[in-house]
Amino acid sequence: MIAKENRKITPFPKESLSSKKFYTNFENWYQDRLRHRDKAIGYWRKIYFEMGIILKDNIFIGKNDWLFNKHNVIKNFRDAQIKADSIKKLQEYCKSKGKQFILMVPPTKESVYRDYFPMHEQRKAKEYYVWENQLRRLASDNKINYLTVTDELFAQRKVSEDALYFNDDHHWSYYGSYVAVDVLLNKIKEQNNKLSDAKVVLDGSVREAYKEWSYLGQLGFGRNTKTVAPWNKDFTDEIYVSDTHSGKTIKMNKVLSNDTLWGRIVRGEAIIENKKIGNNLTVLVLGDSYSSYMMPYLSQKISKIITTHYRDCAEKKKKVEIGRLLEQYNPDVVILEIVGNGFFHSKGDNNFKNMVF
Repeated sequence: MIAKENRKITPFPKESLSSKKFYTNFENWYQDRLRHRDKAIGYWRKIYFEMGIILKDNIFIGKNDWLFNKHNVIKNFRDAQIKADSIKKLQEYCKSKGKQFILMVPPTKESVYRDYFPMHEQRKAKEYYVWENQLRRLASDNKINYLTVTDELFAQRKVSEDALYFNDDHHWSYYGSYVAVDVLLNKIKEQNNKLSDAKVVLDGSVREAYKEWSYLGQLGFGRNTKTVAPWNKDFTDEIYVSDTHSGKTIKMNKVLSNDTLWGRIVRGEAIIENKKIGNNLTVLVLGDSYSSYMMPYLSQKISKIITTHYRDCAEKKKKVEIGRLLEQYNPDVVILEIVGNGFFHSKGDNNFKNMVF
C-alpha cells in the first residue's frame, strides 16, 4: 500500500510583489499545481534576474549585472598563527630537501571587484587590503616566502578593460590568471637559473576556453561554460597531461583548464609536460581550482608541472604525501596556492590536515 503524502498544497502567495518571499512562494505554489514546471520556473527565474530579483540569499547582483557571493566576502582571519606555523613547517621541510617554496593567496572576485557591489553591500565589506596587509605581516614575521599578486591585479584593472574575473562565476578569468602567472614566473626566475626566460608574451589573439558556471548553476540557469583566453599564436600545442589515477596520457587540443584537471588533482596528481621546452624545470603545485586556470601559461615556460589539490576534496583523496611527492618527482619549486576566502575563513587545522611529511 502506498503512503499518501501528508502535507497541504502550497497556497498562492499573499506577500507584496516587492518582497522576495512572494517569488519564492510563487514557485512553490506553481510546483504543486501545473505542468512543465521546471521549464517554466527556469523562464521565470530569468525574468526575476532581469528585474534584479535573486532567490538565493547568498548571491547578489552588482554593477553590470555581475554576480557575487556573500560567503566569499572576507569577514575574518581565523587562526592566523596556527596557519602560519603549518605553512612555516612545510616551507622548512621543502627547504631541507633543497626545494624553493612559494605561498600564493589569490584574492577572490569579491575582493578585487568590491566597488561593483551595491552600496549597502560595500558598507558591510572591508577593503581587501585590510586582510592582505595582515597576511603580509604574518608572512614577514614568520619568514614565509609569500608572493602576493594583489597589487598587480588592482593595477591591471586601472589600465585594461579586460575582466580579470568572470562576471557569473567565482574564479578569476584567464586574463586574471595570466597576470598572476607573470608575477609567479618572475619570482621563480629570481631564485632558479633553470628559468632563463620568464615572460609569457601575448600577441592580442584569443582562443576559446572553458569556464565554470557556479553562480548561474546555483540560480537554476543553464550552463554557460564558454569563454576566451588571451593567447599567442606561437604558443606550443605540444602539451601532454597524464595522471596517477587513471594512468592515461592525453595531448591537449584545447586550452588547459579546470575541466581537464579537476578530477585528476582531487584523486591524485596530474602531470603536465611541455615537449617543446628544454629547461628541465619541474614545479610542484599544491593548489585548488584557481591554480588550474594558471596552467595554460605556466606550461608554456615550465617543462614539467605536477599539480594536486592541497587537501582532500569530497573525500576522493585522503592525504597529500609531501615526502613522496618530493622524492618521486624531485621538483625544483613547490608552490602552495590557496584562494583568499578558503585561506582566511577556514579553521587553522583544516587547510593542512591532509598534508603528511
